Amino acid sequence: MISAYSNSIYNITEKLSTNVGLTAQLFTLNNRWRVEPRLAVKYRVAPNHTLSFAYGLHSRREKLDYYFVKIKGVSVNNKLDFAKAHHFVLSYDWQISNNTALKIEPYYQYLYNIPVEEGTSFSVINHNLYCLDKALVNKGYGKNYGIDITMERYLDKGYYWLLTGSLSYSGYKGGDGVWRDTKYNRGYIINGLIGKEW
Repeated sequence: MISAYSNSIYNITEKLSTNVGLTAQLFTLNNRWRVEPRLAVKYRVAPNHTLSFAYGLHSRREKLDYYFVKIKGVSVNNKLDFAKAHHFVLSYDWQISNNTALKIEPYYQYLYNIPVEEGTSFSVINHNLYCLDKALVNKGYGKNYGIDITMERYLDKGYYWLLTGSLSYSGYKGGDGVWRDTKYNRGYIINGLIGKEW
C-alpha cells in the first residue's frame, strides 16, 4: 500500500477557517487506486462557541489474507476493490470555562463497495474472526448515524473528568440485498472517567 496526502489550513477571517486536503492510495497487489477529498469548515459564532462541518471520502483495504483466499485452487478475492465511505460530521463546541468544555457532534456515514458474499447475509462489516474462506464481491452497503455528546473538565487543581454519551444506529446490506443491524448497533453508550493527580 502506497499513500500520499496533502493538507492545508486557511484562515479566511478571524472567525472562519477551512482545512482542505487530498489523500491518494495505491494498492500494488491488484493496482487499485483512489484519490479522496477532505474538507472541514470552522466558524467561531461567539468567543466561546464554535460550529464546524467536515466531509471526507474514505477508503479501506481489507486484511491482507482476504486477498489470498483460494477455493478449489483458484484465487477468488485478488481483484477486491477498496471499501468506501462518505463521512459527514457537524460539531458544536462550547468552552464553558477555562477548564470545562461541551461538544455535540451529529454524524452520518454512508458505506458502499463493501465486500460481501453474494446470495448470503455475510458482510465484512460484521466479520471479526481471523480466518476467512469466502469469495467476496464489492456489492455491499452500510450506514452509521447518531450523535455524540462530550462534557469534559481538563486537569485543574489536581483532578479532571470526562463524561460521554452516544445515540447511534448501525446497519448493513449483505450479499442478499437485505438491510440488517450490524453487531455494533447498540443504540446508546455512556462512558464516565474521573481522575485525581497527586
